Amino acid sequence: MSKKSAPFEIGDIVRLRSGGPSMVVVQLPMVNLPDSPGEFGCTWFEGKRLHRSSFPLQALEAAPNEQATSVNVPMLLDVVGAIKAEQAKKDAAK
Repeated sequence: MSKKSAPFEIGDIVRLRSGGPSMVVVQLPMVNLPDSPGEFGCTWFEGKRLHRSSFPLQALEAAPNEQATSVNVPMLLDVVGAIKAEQAKKDAAK
């Protein structure tokens, strides 16, 4: 899946279609194969504990606006910034 065709971008607020907490997309899928579309890396907080996991596109949906406001946006944006900086370092080292 290329970045241009991804339905979500880094920083988008999503949730599992089955419900659960709002999460922030922090990594886009890297695989561009029809039978293996890759997974979106997401982070979320449970209290003050940060969680991170990956989910297939079929399991995610955009979070409704009322759920999006319950996310600790400044903390998650800090996490996204740190991940982007780490990725930039890796890219520069190649």
